[in-house]
Amino acid sequence: MLQPELVLDAKATLGEGPCWLPRVNKLLWVDIDGETVNLFDRATGKNEPHPIGQRVGAAVLFMAN
Repeated sequence: MLQPELVLDAKATLGEGPCWLPRVNKLLWVDIDGETVNLFDRATGKNEPHPIGQRVGAAVLFMAN
């Protein structure tokens, strides 16, 4: 059986919507109460929070042709 592993101690009170981005090898996720969209890099262990200024329920990656 797989065991969960803490990879980021983000202190988020309402982290949601994880979406793996294979082209950049990062995890996109939102902190609803923290009003941020985040990119987590598993290789470096660093998280890039992007403040939105309001509660965010979800985020998706959109790439135009």
